Amino acid sequence: MRAEEDSDSNPWEAIVKPRFEELREALKPRLLLGKLYSQNLVTRDEFKQLRSTPDEEEQAVALLVDILPDKQPKVGTYEKFLSILQSVPEQRHVAEFLLSSDSESTQQTLQFPVRAKLRLKADSHARHSVFDNFNRLLANSRDLVTQELHIDKVLEVYQVDDCAGNVGRLPIQKAVDIKHLPDHKSKSKAFVDVVIEGGVDSAKRLAYTLVGVQPKIFDLLSPHLHQQITDETSAILRQRVNDAISNLPPHKKQLIIVVVGKTGVGKSTLINCLLGKKLAETGFGESVTKEPRFYSMTKRGIQVQVWDTPGFREESGSEGRRKDTDYLKAMAERIKEKIDLVIFCLQADARKREDDGTSLEILTRAFGKEIWEHGMIALTKANTIVNPECQGPDDDREYLQHAIRELTSHCREHLRDKAKLDMTAASQVPCTPTGSPRELILKDDTEWLPEFWTTAFERTSNKGATLLFHLREDSLFDKDSGERSEKHDKDDPYNTGIGLNKSQADRVNKREEEALAYTFGHKVAAVTGAAGLAAYGTGIGTAIAGIAGAVGATAATAGLGAAVVGLGFIVGGIAKLWRSKKLD
Repeated sequence: MRAEEDSDSNPWEAIVKPRFEELREALKPRLLLGKLYSQNLVTRDEFKQLRSTPDEEEQAVALLVDILPDKQPKVGTYEKFLSILQSVPEQRHVAEFLLSSDSESTQQTLQFPVRAKLRLKADSHARHSVFDNFNRLLANSRDLVTQELHIDKVLEVYQVDDCAGNVGRLPIQKAVDIKHLPDHKSKSKAFVDVVIEGGVDSAKRLAYTLVGVQPKIFDLLSPHLHQQITDETSAILRQRVNDAISNLPPHKKQLIIVVVGKTGVGKSTLINCLLGKKLAETGFGESVTKEPRFYSMTKRGIQVQVWDTPGFREESGSEGRRKDTDYLKAMAERIKEKIDLVIFCLQADARKREDDGTSLEILTRAFGKEIWEHGMIALTKANTIVNPECQGPDDDREYLQHAIRELTSHCREHLRDKAKLDMTAASQVPCTPTGSPRELILKDDTEWLPEFWTTAFERTSNKGATLLFHLREDSLFDKDSGERSEKHDKDDPYNTGIGLNKSQADRVNKREEEALAYTFGHKVAAVTGAAGLAAYGTGIGTAIAGIAGAVGATAATAGLGAAVVGLGFIVGGIAKLWRSKKLD
C-alpha cells in the first residue's frame, strides 16, 4: 500500500516512467537547457554534462532517468519542468501530453494519450511537408536557382548552419570538390544537384541557410514557404538568445537603473512602466530615509536594481545642495557595477526653474559627465500642462507641443551651462514627455509609453539593453498590425503591451542588434582571435554564434574561425528577419 502511495505522489514514477519511450523521442533537451539551469532544475555540472552529450536522445535519457527524478523530493520540481516545456513552442506538445495524464493508478490513465500521439505525428508530418515541398520546388526550378544562387556565401554557411542540427550536411570531400570547381555556374549546378538528391533533410538545411543568406530565392519559389521556414528558424534562434542570457555570469545579468528627481515627480510610475511590473511603490509623500537605497526584483533570471533619490532637492540653499551632493556621491560609491540607465525626472508644468539647473549640476558632479552617455530626461505628468486660454482640442495640442519644446531647450541649456556638457553632448540627451499608465494618450494625441520605452531602450548601455529587451520582449507588438500583446494583467496597469510604430520598431531593431553584438560577440573573438565584429550580417551573426557556444554548440579548433564567419551571414539575416516579423 505504501509503495502505491509513493508512486501516486511521485509524477516521475506515475506519469513519466510509463511513457519513457515516447518522451525520449519527443523531448529536445537542447531547447530547454538554459531554462532548466536558470530554474535550478540542473546544476552547473549537470548542465555541462548535458551540453557535452552530442546525441539528443542520450540527453533526454540522462535528464529523465538520472537527473530530474533525484530532485523530485524538492517541492515543485515536476511543475517547474512542465512550465518550462510549455514556455518553449517546440516542446508544448510534450507538456500537453504530460498534462493530459492524471496521477491515478489505473493503467488506462497511464497509457500514452491518443490525442497527444496524433499531435506529435501531425507536427512531424507538417514539418516534413514544408521541406518536402521545398525540395520539389528546387527540382522543378533547378536552372533558375542555379543561376540566382550566391553559391560562395551559401556554401560557407550551409555546412556550419546549426539551426538544422547535424542533418543534411554535405560529406566533407563532396563540399571540397564543389568549392574547387572552376566557375560560379558549375559550383551552383553541382551543389543544387547534391541538395536535391539529398532529399528532405538536405532541403531543410538549404532552406535555413537561404533564410539568412539569400531570402530573395524564396520570392522566386514560394513566399508562403519562406514565411513558414522563417517562423521556425526565428523561434530556434530566439530560444538560443534566451538560453544564452540565462547562462551569463551573475554580474552580466544585472540591470542597474538610477532615477533622480524630487519626491512626487512621478519616478516610481516611470520605472514601473519601463519594467512592466510594480517594482517601486508610488505616492511616497515625505521621504523616509536619507540613505541611498534601491528596489530590486528578479525576472526571467535577470536581477534589476533601481536606485532612488528620496528627499532630493527638498531643502534649498547651500545646505540642501551639500546634502544632495553627499547623497548622490554616496550612491555612486555604493553602486559597484556600471550604471545602465539614468532617468532624470522633471515635472512638465511649463515653468522654467533655476533649481532644475542646480539638480542637473549636482547629478553630473556626483557621477561624472559620462553618466549622460546613458542618460535621459523624462518630462513627467505632461498632461497637467494646461492652456489657460484654451478654446478647444487644437489649442491644447499646440500648447503642449510648444511647452515641451521650451522645456527641452531649457534642460539642454542647463546641461551646457550648469553640468558643463559640450553642445553636442547636451543636444543628444533626449527629453521625453510622459504621463500616467491609465492615461496613455497625451493632449497632442500621441502615446507617451511607446516613445518613452523606445528612448530609454536606446539610451541604455549595451549590456543593459540586452537584458531590458529580454524582460519586455513579450510586451512589444506592431501597433499598425492591430495585434496587441497577449501579456496584460488587469490588476497591474504597468503590465501592458507596448505598441510600436514603424519608426520606433526600426530604432528598437537597430539598438538590439548593437546590444547583442556587444554582449555576446566577445565570446567569439576570444576563440577566433578576431579583432572585432565586422559589418551587420557577420557582426550579429558572430554574436549569436557566440550564443550557440554558450548553450551547447561545439566545434573543432581547426577551421572554427571560418565556421563562425559563415554562420554570421545566416544568423545576421535571421536576426533581422525575426525582429522584422515581431516588431516591423
